[in-house]
Amino acid sequence: MTSEKPDLSPIAAPHASSRKATWLAALGFGLVYALTIYAWTRIQAPDSGMLLIGFLLGAPVMACIISVYVSDPMGAKGAGAHLGVSALTVTVMLVAAGVVLREGSVCLVMAAPIFYGSGLIAGLIAGQVMKARAGRVLCLGLLALPLIGVPIEADRPPEPRRAR
Repeated sequence: MTSEKPDLSPIAAPHASSRKATWLAALGFGLVYALTIYAWTRIQAPDSGMLLIGFLLGAPVMACIISVYVSDPMGAKGAGAHLGVSALTVTVMLVAAGVVLREGSVCLVMAAPIFYGSGLIAGLIAGQVMKARAGRVLCLGLLALPLIGVPIEADRPPEPRRAR
């Protein structure tokens, strides 16, 4: 018999490889959602450019909420982890927009403050809200907002342009 006591902790410490896989999964789900919002925007309003609520705010906010939700489903990690996964999500979104969507660098630089500002705030709030079960349900429920908002915003008539 050995004198070693068995580890009775209910939750084992995650391995580095599982943490990496969790972050990659979180990032992947966030990016898929952002691309879905982009495609939905193109279908609903093909000639409108980027819709403000539906894409410019909706995509980074919801992608960061998804990333925080997948990386920390119980809201147990700290604000730094939530900000980190949100910042990584927004960075990869911007890089993907340049590569996959062929957005120009000027557009990316102009969108970056909006994406980072709204995404980091949303990730931080989502992490705090998810500490309760109702908050986790609320975060998942919010994912429908951009999908609903895009057709509503696309139906608005464009503002008349005045010649100078």
